[in-house]
Amino acid sequence: MELQGISKLDLKKRNRMQILRVIRESGPISRVDIASSMKITRAAVTIITNEMINEGVLYEVGEAPVSLENLQKGRRKILIDINENFKFAFGASISDELICVGLTNLNGKIM
Repeated sequence: MELQGISKLDLKKRNRMQILRVIRESGPISRVDIASSMKITRAAVTIITNEMINEGVLYEVGEAPVSLENLQKGRRKILIDINENFKFAFGASISDELICVGLTNLNGKIM
């Protein structure tokens, strides 16, 4: 029986998809919180998210709000979110009597 590992490129693609999934489920979220929810290093998340920001897939929302309960020392968390207008989805339904088409952004908002 031959065991095969995963290539670095496949791992990076998988991590990109998981990061998108975490952001979609959690809304704007910091890189530190992504890393802790995915159980991967902060450095890996930073590298991947910075690439995705440069590509236009993600964008930085701004600093996380500070609450008196969770007052922390150090740098404030920078929240990132999905650029909903990075790509669009186009669909068509064709029947004998009717043709329907639709266009949505990445969040499912009808354009």
